[in-house]
Amino acid sequence: MDHAGRNETSLMMHWRPRSVDLGQLSPDRTVRPVGVGGQDPRDATAEYGRECLEQSVELVRQMFVKAGLLT
Repeated sequence: MDHAGRNETSLMMHWRPRSVDLGQLSPDRTVRPVGVGGQDPRDATAEYGRECLEQSVELVRQMFVKAGLLT
């Protein structure tokens, strides 16, 4: 989990790519973006967002199976 970091930004790039503008961030990697909790959002990709979503859905599916709600 993060806030405005690589994971959350990647998810948004996957779901709503037009809502993400990484050009607003400094290209200087020594300048940490304000308000970010987690890995650097400049490393975010839509593909990574898709992978995170798929893994999250699978984890929830497994929890439902374990709880006897799915077979």
